[in-house]
Amino acid sequence: QQLIFDGLKIDLENRSITTENGTFELPPKEFDLLLYCVKNQGKILTKQQIYEKTKPHITYSVNSYLYTASWKKHPQKYS
Repeated sequence: QQLIFDGLKIDLENRSITTENGTFELPPKEFDLLLYCVKNQGKILTKQQIYEKTKPHITYSVNSYLYTASWKKHPQKYS
């Protein structure tokens, strides 16, 4: 099964994403965070809400994962 969001194809079975820059297999924590945010698109989510819904898997900074996800989608912004 796939979800499509803002130019991303999210492959739920392989836990990977495809962008204009290629296909990336994400680590479990990053994938879970991305999936949670996509499923809650249009809602304002606090860092605390994100942490509470993903905390069994998130042990690193939510900010760091959001940065990494952004970098994977738009690497040219960070060059």
